[in-house]
Amino acid sequence: MRRIVVTGMGAVSPLGCGTEIAWQRLLAGWSGLRRLPDAIVETLPAKVAGIVPSKAEDAEGGFDPDAVIAPKDQRKMDPVRAGRGRGGAGAGRLAAAERGRA
Repeated sequence: MRRIVVTGMGAVSPLGCGTEIAWQRLLAGWSGLRRLPDAIVETLPAKVAGIVPSKAEDAEGGFDPDAVIAPKDQRKMDPVRAGRGRGGAGAGRLAAAERGRA
């Protein structure tokens, strides 16, 4: 059996960015789901989704990709997959910061 050590955690979620804020909002009964604009879901049966908020939408818990990835590198990312890449990089950065190595 192999052993692992968890040294830090990071969360980029619809409840907010950072483990503490996401956990506090979860305990307070917040939902990360929201109604999407009709322009996006007009032809879809589902009208809600969990979307990571931006800093403009949520000053306290929103995600700022510029704090994680240089804008130059963001432009190189595949536009379809860029959101997941930014979120993964953000969660990794938050985990490193929690560990004290950011």
